[in-house]
Amino acid sequence: MNLITPVADDPESSAQETIERLLGAGWYVFGDKTAGRARLKPGDRLCFYRSGVGVVAEAEVTDYAERKPPPVKGLVRNIDKFPWAFPVQDARYFSTRPL
Repeated sequence: MNLITPVADDPESSAQETIERLLGAGWYVFGDKTAGRARLKPGDRLCFYRSGVGVVAEAEVTDYAERKPPPVKGLVRNIDKFPWAFPVQDARYFSTRPL
Protein backbone atom coordinates (compact mmCIF):
# COMPACT_ATOMS: atom_id res chain seq x y z
CA MET A 1 0.00 0.00 0.00
CA ASN A 2 1.14 3.53 -0.72
CA LEU A 3 -0.31 6.25 1.49
CA ILE A 4 -0.03 10.02 1.42
CA THR A 5 -0.33 11.79 4.75
CA PRO A 6 -0.64 15.53 5.37
CA VAL A 7 1.60 17.28 7.87
CA ALA A 8 0.82 20.79 9.11
CA ASP A 9 2.84 23.50 10.79
CA ASP A 10 2.20 23.89 14.52
CA PRO A 11 3.07 26.72 16.93
CA GLU A 12 6.38 25.06 17.88
CA SER A 13 7.73 23.89 14.51
CA SER A 14 7.12 23.82 10.79
CA ALA A 15 5.75 20.74 9.07
CA GLN A 16 9.19 20.20 7.50
CA GLU A 17 10.90 20.30 10.91
CA THR A 18 8.37 17.83 12.32
CA ILE A 19 8.83 15.44 9.40
CA GLU A 20 12.63 15.59 9.60
CA ARG A 21 12.63 15.16 13.41
CA LEU A 22 10.40 12.07 13.30
CA LEU A 23 11.81 10.37 10.21
CA GLY A 24 15.36 11.21 11.30
CA ALA A 25 14.70 9.25 14.49
CA GLY A 26 13.20 6.39 12.44
CA TRP A 27 9.61 6.86 13.62
CA TYR A 28 6.30 8.33 12.56
CA VAL A 29 2.98 8.80 14.37
CA PHE A 30 -0.71 8.91 13.49
CA GLY A 31 -3.89 10.01 15.23
CA ASP A 32 -6.87 7.79 15.98
CA LYS A 33 -8.78 8.98 12.91
CA THR A 34 -5.93 8.88 10.38
CA ALA A 35 -7.21 7.27 7.19
CA GLY A 36 -5.45 4.01 6.32
CA ARG A 37 -3.83 3.57 9.74
CA ALA A 38 -5.48 0.20 10.41
CA ARG A 39 -4.26 -1.22 7.08
CA LEU A 40 -0.67 0.00 7.45
CA LYS A 41 1.87 -2.85 7.36
CA PRO A 42 5.60 -3.44 6.93
CA GLY A 43 6.81 -2.66 3.43
CA ASP A 44 4.19 0.04 2.78
CA ARG A 45 5.43 3.41 1.54
CA LEU A 46 4.36 6.76 3.00
CA CYS A 47 4.52 10.15 1.28
CA PHE A 48 4.42 13.25 3.46
CA TYR A 49 2.45 16.18 2.03
CA ARG A 50 3.07 19.72 3.23
CA SER A 51 0.15 22.04 2.46
CA GLY A 52 0.95 24.61 -0.19
CA VAL A 53 4.29 22.93 -0.96
CA GLY A 54 3.66 19.34 -2.10
CA VAL A 55 5.18 15.98 -1.22
CA VAL A 56 8.34 16.77 0.77
CA ALA A 57 9.42 13.29 1.93
CA GLU A 58 8.74 9.56 1.73
CA ALA A 59 9.71 6.53 3.82
CA GLU A 60 9.09 2.80 4.19
CA VAL A 61 7.06 1.38 7.10
CA THR A 62 8.98 -1.38 8.93
CA ASP A 63 6.43 -2.59 11.50
CA TYR A 64 2.76 -2.32 12.44
CA ALA A 65 1.47 0.78 14.25
CA GLU A 66 1.01 0.37 17.98
CA ARG A 67 -0.88 2.58 20.38
CA LYS A 68 2.13 3.58 22.44
CA PRO A 69 4.72 6.35 22.19
CA PRO A 70 7.93 5.78 20.24
CA PRO A 71 10.88 4.73 22.41
CA VAL A 72 12.64 8.05 21.73
CA LYS A 73 11.82 10.31 24.67
CA GLY A 74 10.34 13.70 23.75
CA LEU A 75 10.08 12.90 20.04
CA VAL A 76 6.32 13.58 19.83
CA ARG A 77 5.08 16.83 21.36
CA ASN A 78 1.33 16.08 21.22
CA ILE A 79 1.29 12.39 22.04
CA ASP A 80 -2.39 12.62 23.09
CA LYS A 81 -3.28 13.70 19.52
CA PHE A 82 -0.93 11.17 17.86
CA PRO A 83 -0.93 8.00 19.98
CA TRP A 84 -0.13 5.49 17.19
CA ALA A 85 3.60 5.04 16.49
CA PHE A 86 5.47 2.88 14.02
CA PRO A 87 9.07 2.63 12.82
CA VAL A 88 10.16 3.74 9.35
CA GLN A 89 13.35 3.49 7.30
CA ASP A 90 14.92 4.74 4.08
CA ALA A 91 13.52 8.27 4.38
CA ARG A 92 14.05 10.52 1.38
CA TYR A 93 13.47 14.26 1.46
CA PHE A 94 12.33 16.46 -1.42
CA SER A 95 12.49 19.86 0.27
CA THR A 96 14.54 21.45 -2.50
CA ARG A 97 12.21 20.12 -5.23
CA PRO A 98 8.89 18.91 -3.76
CA LEU A 99 6.90 16.51 -5.91
